[in-house]
Amino acid sequence: MYHKTTPDNLLYSMRVLLAVIIGSLYCTLSFATEQNSATYRLYLDADQTNSISSGQSIELGIRAAFSEVNWKLGNYKVELVLKDHHGSTPRSQYHLKQFLEDPLALAVFGGLHSPPLIASRNFINENNILTLVPWAAATPITRAKTNENWIYRLSLDDSKAGKVIVEDAVVKSGFTHPFLLLEDTGWGQANKKTMTQALESSGQKASGIHFFQWGIGQHEARAILEDAISKGADSFIMVANAPEGITFAKAMLSIEKDRQRPIRSHWGITGGTFFDSLGVKAVSQLDLRFIQTSFSFLNEPLSSTAKQALTSAAYVKGLNKIDPTDIKAPVGFIHAYDLTRLMIAATKEVELSGDAKKDADLIKAQLENLKSPVTGLIKIYHQPFESYHTKAFDAHEALGLTDFIMAKYDSAGNIKLIGTQEETPTAVGQ
Repeated sequence: MYHKTTPDNLLYSMRVLLAVIIGSLYCTLSFATEQNSATYRLYLDADQTNSISSGQSIELGIRAAFSEVNWKLGNYKVELVLKDHHGSTPRSQYHLKQFLEDPLALAVFGGLHSPPLIASRNFINENNILTLVPWAAATPITRAKTNENWIYRLSLDDSKAGKVIVEDAVVKSGFTHPFLLLEDTGWGQANKKTMTQALESSGQKASGIHFFQWGIGQHEARAILEDAISKGADSFIMVANAPEGITFAKAMLSIEKDRQRPIRSHWGITGGTFFDSLGVKAVSQLDLRFIQTSFSFLNEPLSSTAKQALTSAAYVKGLNKIDPTDIKAPVGFIHAYDLTRLMIAATKEVELSGDAKKDADLIKAQLENLKSPVTGLIKIYHQPFESYHTKAFDAHEALGLTDFIMAKYDSAGNIKLIGTQEETPTAVGQ
């Protein structure tokens, strides 16, 4: 049946059409707003209890770098989720499972400890968890046994660190009977391999090797030292974190002065309260050196990037200015800052969707194909990562042998890089 169009009907139809258009436009704008307001979550899975200075320094480095881009990746907001694994592998694995259940989770930053990352390496790669490592140094972490590798490191690499430490002991210090003192973990086991190889390359061999447990007592530590010295050890090469490092240092100082031996150490001792716990007098009595990476905030003149990093750190902490010596365990800050900058640079070269899982794939691919150099604190990074396959040993290592150096504490607890022009101090309690 034909209905004559009246002004009232026409007006009604126009109102309906307008409502549909407005409704559609609202939905489109709402969807766009929702997309643009999407949030990525970055997890920091580190020890914030037993080696608190290391975890805090990594956190500060991440926050400083993101503060410079207004806490955004592309058009999307970024949040940092702190997870304290206490150095425990099971706790760390639980955090990774939480990460997988979080639809907004984009990437994980690791901490000081290598064992959790070694134990979870296969799980990380099988579940495509983008993992960025600014401290843990064990060789196997970035060397997957399959071509699927989601772990990227900007830190020491023990396949090279052992060579630097051994060279300082044997070539520069002239020791001929070093004793390897290694924590009984995957980190210690990995260092046994690289350090014995480095000794062999130098025409030496270890006078002995001892693996110790976490929480070792001073009495047991002294017995180990005394036995090694009695059998001819003229020095000790130590792989330990701060708690056990403190124990062995106190044990060494309890031995008669003429029987005390020099210690060349991995940097694990600098991730806690080593200097503060021992005190100036005790540390000054030790012949102690340890490995670091080759950047110091106290090495004048500071680059514009270094000045910016300190300004950003002060902003994050709500201060007008921050002194480098206020950053405890500064290598954590330095590496996390540079590594976060690399991640940010990768996101600028791709078009993010707001879907964390899909975008993790994009970021991973771009980390291996960065088009533009990225200026960091340690150096300018030119394509620091490459596509991984099982024979590409260093594909996921941003630093190389020339980026490592030995260091020591000065009387104020600052760290001096040995071999630089002025042996410039780094910072207290690194």
